[in-house]
Amino acid sequence: MTGCKTLLNTMISHLQKFCIRLPVVLLVFPQQAWPLEEAISEADLQAAFVYNFTQFIKWPDTQANTIFSLCILGSKDEAKKFFNQLNGKTANHQVIEIVYLPSALSITRLQTCQLIFQLEAFPKALTQPLAQGVVLVSYNPLPGTTNVSIALQLNRQRQLRFAINPAAVAVAGVVVSSQLQKLAIEWREVYQP
Repeated sequence: MTGCKTLLNTMISHLQKFCIRLPVVLLVFPQQAWPLEEAISEADLQAAFVYNFTQFIKWPDTQANTIFSLCILGSKDEAKKFFNQLNGKTANHQVIEIVYLPSALSITRLQTCQLIFQLEAFPKALTQPLAQGVVLVSYNPLPGTTNVSIALQLNRQRQLRFAINPAAVAVAGVVVSSQLQKLAIEWREVYQP
């Protein structure tokens, strides 16, 4: 009987993980964008998470601008394929424009972004305070990176999870929805795989 319960709990756990991930990917990417027989890649999950972050964060009033600049720092070819599909979708009642940033950039260039997704090592410009209305989402951030509003992390079980840094969110002047906050892990868990 105990063996059956263990097997059932394992099956339920795997089904819950699948049910959480699948709707996110299906909402973001049209069916023709990825073949069903292939496994979902880390890059498409990253793009799906980032897109969904834009849907559950309220930015300061930006009525004068009709473009939502989603800036990607350290893009790889595989990631570009999925992030490019976000061009033209909406975030914060604005049309998303994907902007790929070079590693060597100035803080001034970063201030034109509403959301920065950082895939590679931090450039020096990201250690300086960002302007209000700029949210930094970092993939596997290093300890001590205080500007990170949302940390996206791959744990030992190869599960993508995220944490919200309340201090950085306050500095950015954005409002994170309670639904997103409920799904996040605790900020102190970020550097514990």
